[in-house]
Amino acid sequence: MTDADLTTTRSNRTGKEIRATALAEVVAQAEGLISQFEEFADEWRDGFTLQIGWAPLWLREEDGGFTVLTRDFRNDPRTASTDDLTLAIWMMVSLMHTTQTAGVEPEDVAWDDRVICIDGWDTADLIQLTREAEHRVGDSGWLVDTSPPASRGEPAADDLTAIPVWRMLQLRPAVARALSLPSTTVTLVKGDQITAIFDVASRKPLFTGQL
Repeated sequence: MTDADLTTTRSNRTGKEIRATALAEVVAQAEGLISQFEEFADEWRDGFTLQIGWAPLWLREEDGGFTVLTRDFRNDPRTASTDDLTLAIWMMVSLMHTTQTAGVEPEDVAWDDRVICIDGWDTADLIQLTREAEHRVGDSGWLVDTSPPASRGEPAADDLTAIPVWRMLQLRPAVARALSLPSTTVTLVKGDQITAIFDVASRKPLFTGQL
């Protein structure tokens, strides 16, 4: 992807220009983000931030207006930012699509929340995702394991790795797409497709196929 593939949407509805840049496929969503910022136009300043969905978006004042920025999820979002909103939007839409397909209400997840993974998950073709209902701030509640689980007992601490959501998006996007599902579900991922979502209580499938 090059800058030539990107489209910049501009709005002056508030009397101050605001710009959002993304691939043409998600321009409608970029326009929606602009509309959300415009609800707070009286508060705009350099660095003004909104948490919209899983990722923060903020304004940079330049060229007589404001540019929407987000963290650079293609690289290291802890230190890098970008005006290309494509990946942040793609993830937001994907999270919503997964919960809607399963017919469940989404639960919050943030870009830097931790996902706990049991050794072997990264080389297994089939993995399962389960989520704890109660978890601390900064933890997503998610546990990623092989399917069937590598061990029936409690995994040792040495067998666990904490991976932030943004890194999971880079490593295995199908897992990342499932992370707004609630704790009442179990999800199976094969390769880079969500293949099944089950209700924990009834064990009935909420979705089977490829997602």
